[in-house]
Amino acid sequence: MSKTLSRKELSLIGREGERIKNGLANLVDDFPNHAKTITGMSKWLAANKSTCQRMVETINKAVDGLEVIHSLPGPSGLKGFIDLAQEKSINPKLIDDARAVVQRFENLIYEYSRSHSALKKLIQESSSSTTEKTGSKRDARAALYEAAKAVTGESMDSSFFACIIKENDQDSKFLQQFTLSYYEGCRASENSRPVMVPVVPGENT
Repeated sequence: MSKTLSRKELSLIGREGERIKNGLANLVDDFPNHAKTITGMSKWLAANKSTCQRMVETINKAVDGLEVIHSLPGPSGLKGFIDLAQEKSINPKLIDDARAVVQRFENLIYEYSRSHSALKKLIQESSSSTTEKTGSKRDARAALYEAAKAVTGESMDSSFFACIIKENDQDSKFLQQFTLSYYEGCRASENSRPVMVPVVPGENT
């Protein structure tokens, strides 16, 4: 197993996390309203309060699949939670679906790591590594921009260009171009090139 996860692997784990969250959220959604809070759920199911807290917070607060993996209880705790829900005459299909996503969760853990806690650590380290690489690329682009600015004597913070090309109303052998150009933070030295308005090539066939 590699020391860190690739961006593709992190994305795959994130998608699995979303599926797992959805399956568990559908189960909890079938609970009575008073059993959808941490305390209410713990009392209604006679379940461990910590497990219920992690379930409620994951369903309501996790912003992406990787956070789901990090905040959920482990597969063993989830299986016990589902067993307790089954005793409350919850829709059998929702029970089956929840068991299926927990199995996916367990498979995911052992595909990439040796335990839930080890997978969480691996995701955290890999995410940090990916962020550092992205930052390095951004720094490289910034350095290239500054180098080009020094050589050409010109720079621009941002630009926008849009155009519409249509057949000339007076002569169908010609085209008309309507252009909208916007430049922000445009700076130029005495010997730099003039700002040119782009022209889109086209043929009237």
